Amino acid sequence: MLFLNLTLLTFAGNRQRLAHYSIG
Repeated sequence: MLFLNLTLLTFAGNRQRLAHYSIG
């Protein structure tokens, strides 16, 4: 459960970073 939560958080962070780079 904790591992899954950590993976989801990392995935969300990567998506945000990708969106930031796409906009920038």
